Amino acid sequence: MARGRKSEKIKRVTKSDGETMKSIAHTGVITRANAKEYFNLNDKRIELLKKNSYLIEHTNNTKKGLQTYYTLGKAGVDFIKRQTDIDYLYRGNKNQLDHDIKLSQAYCQITHEQRQGWINENQIIHKWDKLAPNTNHVTGVDAIVVTNDGIVAIEVITRNYGEVEIQEKHNAASALGCNRMVMINA
Repeated sequence: MARGRKSEKIKRVTKSDGETMKSIAHTGVITRANAKEYFNLNDKRIELLKKNSYLIEHTNNTKKGLQTYYTLGKAGVDFIKRQTDIDYLYRGNKNQLDHDIKLSQAYCQITHEQRQGWINENQIIHKWDKLAPNTNHVTGVDAIVVTNDGIVAIEVITRNYGEVEIQEKHNAASALGCNRMVMINA
C-alpha cells in the first residue's frame, strides 16, 4: 500500500524549531550553517519552516562570501510573541549583516542555560530604567547575558568604532551592572 505525501503543514513546533526562532528573535538572523549545527535543523525542516512562514530565507554577500541566512516570518513572530517571554525582538538590519551574523554566532556558541539569560539590545532599550536605574540612556550594548556568575555584556564592534564609541559601550555595560564585557570584531 503506497503512502500518501507527507503534509506540508507544520502540526507541531519542535524544541529545535523554537530554539532557532528564539535565536533569531534575539539576534535578528541565523545562518543556515548555524541552524543546522547548533539547533539540529535539517534542510527538509528548514524548507517546511519557510513554507509555513516561520522563516524567511535571504542570500547576501558578506565578508565570508555569499551566505544564506534566515529572519523570522509572520508565523515565527507570532510564535515568539505567544510562546516565549521575549517581549521585544532584536531589530536586525541588512546593512549591518556581518554584525548581526557575528552576534548570532555568539548567541549560538553559549550554553542553553546561558541563552535563557540573554537580553537583546531592543529589550535593553525598552527596559533601561529598570536595568540601569538612575542613569541616562545614551548608548547600549548589543546584549547582556545574566548568569549565576554575574552579568556579561556582549558588543560586536565594527571598523567604524573609535575610542569614544568603545568607551561609551564600556560605560553602558557598567551602568547595566555588568562585571565583564565581551567585544567581538565584525
